[in-house]
Amino acid sequence: MKGLILTSKGIEEEAKQEISKLIGVEGEIIEGGVLFSISKPEELCTLCYHGQCFERVVLVLTETVNDWKKIEQTLVKEKKQFMKYLKGTFAARIEGAEIDAEADLGQIVHDSFGLPVQLDNPDAIVFGYFTDIKVYIGIDFSGKDLQKREYKIFPHKESLRASIAAALCCIGVQEGKLIVDPYCKSGDIIIEAALMLSGKSAHFYNKDKFTWKKLGIMYEAEDTAKKPKAELVGSDNTMNSVKASQKNAKIAGVDEYTHFTRIDIDWIDTKFKKNTIDTIITRMPEMSKFKDPKEVRKQYKEFFYQAEYVMKKKGTMILIFKANNAEILPASKKEGFAFVREKIVWMGKEEMKILVLLKE
Repeated sequence: MKGLILTSKGIEEEAKQEISKLIGVEGEIIEGGVLFSISKPEELCTLCYHGQCFERVVLVLTETVNDWKKIEQTLVKEKKQFMKYLKGTFAARIEGAEIDAEADLGQIVHDSFGLPVQLDNPDAIVFGYFTDIKVYIGIDFSGKDLQKREYKIFPHKESLRASIAAALCCIGVQEGKLIVDPYCKSGDIIIEAALMLSGKSAHFYNKDKFTWKKLGIMYEAEDTAKKPKAELVGSDNTMNSVKASQKNAKIAGVDEYTHFTRIDIDWIDTKFKKNTIDTIITRMPEMSKFKDPKEVRKQYKEFFYQAEYVMKKKGTMILIFKANNAEILPASKKEGFAFVREKIVWMGKEEMKILVLLKE
């Protein structure tokens, strides 16, 4: 059997690492997803419940070329496999193709399998992932967009997708470290770090809404949360952001593992002693037509100046910002931060850049 997880384009490697961590298998990266082998369907339930970098988890029952005639032939051929999971109503969902393809896939399944369609609250979801060359079709075990978090009741206009915030944590979060987000906004990064290190599911309060519940899969979600050994601190220069982060952390059930405080960026050195922070992970302030570019450049300069003081030697900085921002890397070099690597990720249709730096 094969599984497929879908994620934001650009964080497939982090999603692959999370699959290995959760169910002990290695995957194959495809654009926007990871393919992998499973020994039993329950492993997909584990990924749905405990995964943080994922947006969809699918049991792949067939794959074929991106051609509708071939798709129909393949579905008819694999009818027996599909009927193990299709016991009542169904809906078709797709990704990677025009929305009209959703109706086309649903029509083929209806005609081939003789099942009734129910778009709202179906018993099962037949899911198709379309790439330029291949189409992967199977049963959606998640039934919802997994990157959406029930805890994010108090968002910020620059909030990250939770799957991307989690990917940043995969890159930089470790036990026993002091981890700081100095532009915490709605607390996404620190909350995802707390969930990751504690083992608490991001879907703890919504565990009964997965579609595997309707598929006859006997799986009980396990919760073995523990207090993280790391120190997780978020700060921001507005009390609105601090309070929003605190409330979101409480809703997520990790408020006892996190600390949020109001600090202006040029006062960071009054909160943290010299050479104490192991890791900084944050979304940087952006240039925009509503901000004075000189003020934003000044803020970048102050940020790296303060970071050079409070971070440990060989400390890691993981930054995310809009990909067209050409100001940040030059500003970091002026304060002695070494370039490690960068990568492009997509938050919906918005192109973002992740930059990893090292304090020399």
